[in-house]
Amino acid sequence: IVTGKVCGVEALVRWMHPEQGLIAPVDFIPLAEQTGIVQRLTGWVLNRALSDCSEWQRQGHDFGVSVNLSPVNLHHPGILKVISATLDRWQVSNRSLTLELTESAVMTDPEYAVRILGILVSAGINVSIDDFGTGHCSLSYIKKLPVNEVKIDRSFVMDMNDDQNDMMIVRATIGLAHNMGLSVVAEGVEDKATLDNLCTLGCDKAQGYHIARPLPMAAFMNWLDGQMAASSDAAEQRVAGG
Repeated sequence: IVTGKVCGVEALVRWMHPEQGLIAPVDFIPLAEQTGIVQRLTGWVLNRALSDCSEWQRQGHDFGVSVNLSPVNLHHPGILKVISATLDRWQVSNRSLTLELTESAVMTDPEYAVRILGILVSAGINVSIDDFGTGHCSLSYIKKLPVNEVKIDRSFVMDMNDDQNDMMIVRATIGLAHNMGLSVVAEGVEDKATLDNLCTLGCDKAQGYHIARPLPMAAFMNWLDGQMAASSDAAEQRVAGG
């Protein structure tokens, strides 16, 4: 937030149905979990995300990608092998991958989650708790979880400028996470005022429509070129004025 630098990308999956149009993940992910095809879907998303990541890194952009895991993925016996094989296939370093899990995914079986996440983190893969604050995660487990960051749920961030309760929740979450040595990402940032407030509160990173809407790879690369050009122009203006 402080530098305005692009420091990561989250892979989002969308289903464009030939008859029903765009179907949101909230509608089709539960169906994928119930029918058992979520493993194949996650494998496809992971492969595509790391393929894209290898491409922008070849072009000199030194940041990684985040991929969401469902509770079903976390409990699949072959998930670690799938992740490792996909990283090897695209020659992407472990540090370039962040796996996001919701609080509810962790609390389904917290002891198991602690063990599996510990293996991932020890291998150099980043782990993030998604939608933090909505899953009733016990603080006793939060302190045990081998994670690198928490993401404050958009439901608290979007109205924080007008709702003091949301503002207090965001401020408290940032303080709690930092005291535990975790980085904090704010989701759902849709205007500059929210971004400015998050900066004042010491939040580390932000994502949301104010920064960029979900984009396919080609459009994202064009957007990234625009961001770099704007940063370069701003740097030249500072030098000229300094």
